[in-house]
Amino acid sequence: MNDRYEIFTRNSVRAYLEKEIPQDVLQRVIETACKSPSWSNTQPVKVHVVTGEKKRRISAKMVEAAKNGEPIHPDIPLPPNESWPEEMLLRMQEHARERSKFVNIKREDKEKRFQFQLKMYEFFDAPVALFFTLHRDLPNWSLLDVGFAMQNVMIAANMEGLGTCPQVSAVYYPDIVREVLGLDETVKIIVGMAIGYPDTNASINQYRAKRRPVDEMVFWHE
Repeated sequence: MNDRYEIFTRNSVRAYLEKEIPQDVLQRVIETACKSPSWSNTQPVKVHVVTGEKKRRISAKMVEAAKNGEPIHPDIPLPPNESWPEEMLLRMQEHARERSKFVNIKREDKEKRFQFQLKMYEFFDAPVALFFTLHRDLPNWSLLDVGFAMQNVMIAANMEGLGTCPQVSAVYYPDIVREVLGLDETVKIIVGMAIGYPDTNASINQYRAKRRPVDEMVFWHE
């Protein structure tokens, strides 16, 4: 496979097989995060690889928090929907609407929507959860470095036959993550990621988010 193929075939996976990832395979994937670029080679990103009992504890605590109606409070506050430009808001709405069709969830079915949300806190049953973190005092520029590291991991995972799903929902309750992983308040939990072997028979994994054509995104100047 070539890099272009891996980039074009990557998609977010939301259902996984009950199959463990061999340690050497997971190591190869995670090592790619270390090779990502960063601002002036600051290399600020840390990746926490969570499996087994600690992953189960994080999921259980987040599910409990959601069921108890605890407000989400990610370390990076979520922008209100109305703050997005209309064209982007329309894409978000289309994405949610089309994705819901693959799990047979109607907009008015609040209970099914909530159950799908709970699956997010369980990392869609993936065997491994990743958390990408920064020191709390770092500037916003370091967020770019997180994105670079995540992209490396997602492409490397695809090359190994693994699926991934970057998840903002995984960091809705960052205090839970810090508590279970023994991290102090200086650690800013930026984003999570599910990783595992895709369940290719799952309907949700047939969904593909639409992408803009290149001429709507790229502008050439001479």
